[in-house]
Amino acid sequence: MADIDNFKEINDTHGHAAGDAVIKEVGDRIATAVRQDDIVGRLGAKFGVLLMDCDVDEAVARADELRIRIAGESIADEFQVTVSIGVASINGSCDEFAAVFCRSR
Repeated sequence: MADIDNFKEINDTHGHAAGDAVIKEVGDRIATAVRQDDIVGRLGAKFGVLLMDCDVDEAVARADELRIRIAGESIADEFQVTVSIGVASINGSCDEFAAVFCRSR
């Protein structure tokens, strides 16, 4: 999971159009950083990335690369954006994941 740091402040100070531009650019940076089989989703100012066939050490390394990529350039020559990223891992097949997820809901 990746969460845009201080996003509410951007929206409150610069308006929702600026916030939308930040979300779009962060989403674009994430989308271009993942592999073809990885899955990206968004909920508000948070992004979920499902890294397929990836152990936890590789996931942590990829998360750090993503964090650096997002912070690397300002957005619209105005916003220096950072993200906070958390990594979780599950061993097993997608069927096992679906079974656990469906039971926990």
